[in-house]
Amino acid sequence: MKTINWEAVRASTPGSCRDAQHSLGTNHVTHTVAAALRHGLLDEETTPMPDLTGAELIAAERSRQIEAEGWSPEHDAEHCDDDLALAAACYATPYNFRDPHGRTGVPPQLWPWGRSDWKPTADRIRELVKAGALIAAEIDRLQAQRGEA
Repeated sequence: MKTINWEAVRASTPGSCRDAQHSLGTNHVTHTVAAALRHGLLDEETTPMPDLTGAELIAAERSRQIEAEGWSPEHDAEHCDDDLALAAACYATPYNFRDPHGRTGVPPQLWPWGRSDWKPTADRIRELVKAGALIAAEIDRLQAQRGEA
């Protein structure tokens, strides 16, 4: 397992992110984890995260999706027909209900995108974090659609 220099990761957190978290009262650790993922200092699939709550892990994953993957609110606005919610449901579904035949690389029937976009892991918490971040993205998309965001 990698040894992480968390002070170096914190120091690499962009100033605008630090300023935003201070003014909004958001958790510095969430942004620190997102920065570590973004800079390749953590392996998102296998490295244990520091002691974070589920909400903090989800917020860190959503930040990572936006910053590292480019899945911005503008990108999310292009999704319709509840694609983000369906993807979240697929990751949230327990393994034995997704595919009782044990074909882990096969996306669930509800998966809204291509097979290459389906990235299951053996880590149940990681999959629930992905699901939570997708739900957050869908909520943000719906609020923006209504003009609430």
